[in-house]
Amino acid sequence: MAQYVQEYESSRGQSGNIKMLFATQRSGTAADKVPAFSVLVGDNPVANLRSIDMLLGMVTSKVGKRHALAAFEALKELFISSLLPDRKLKTLVQQPLNQVSDTKDGYCLLLFWYWEECLKERYERFVSALEEASQDLLDILRNKALKTMCTLLRSKSEQERRLLSALLGHPENKVASNADYHLANLLADHPNMKVNFLSQICLSHKGDGPKAAKHFRYSLQHLGIA
Repeated sequence: MAQYVQEYESSRGQSGNIKMLFATQRSGTAADKVPAFSVLVGDNPVANLRSIDMLLGMVTSKVGKRHALAAFEALKELFISSLLPDRKLKTLVQQPLNQVSDTKDGYCLLLFWYWEECLKERYERFVSALEEASQDLLDILRNKALKTMCTLLRSKSEQERRLLSALLGHPENKVASNADYHLANLLADHPNMKVNFLSQICLSHKGDGPKAAKHFRYSLQHLGIA
């Protein structure tokens, strides 16, 4: 991977536009860095994994929440539009490694599989950041996280159960109601997801007694399932 990145920076990095983006990446303002990171990832996601890491650093930072909003949006667009495939991501050990030939093509395939594992790890970190932001004291950040999680659910299957769990199990009533609103809209567009929703609702409201039953019925009714 390091060799591939070095070759990319030595060749593609000589382009005027890319060179300018590298300069912004190193010394630009936070507001300028977000689009620079996005363009670099779009240019070559394998070689610019570090740009994804920098965006993740922005959404997990305890300071500069204004820039976190922009970074959340940038990462959402990148994951949905260009990074995530229409299937679950795989780790390296889940790939048919014994079928890889000892050739240049085999090396390229191994590189891509390793990058996919790295991408899976980064997406998990992104979802973790969304979970944390959904409980932030700042309303705008909290709402951004909820909307982003619903958009991810609507678009891709990766981390589906975890996203559902975060949306259905929020401890604060106001936020839970907001999440239910977004989920109800999602169900209206994708009714085939009801089975997954029911399964996750059952897990979210496990327990004995009338309180658990009340929460269970409320979730079903509010989401239009019951």
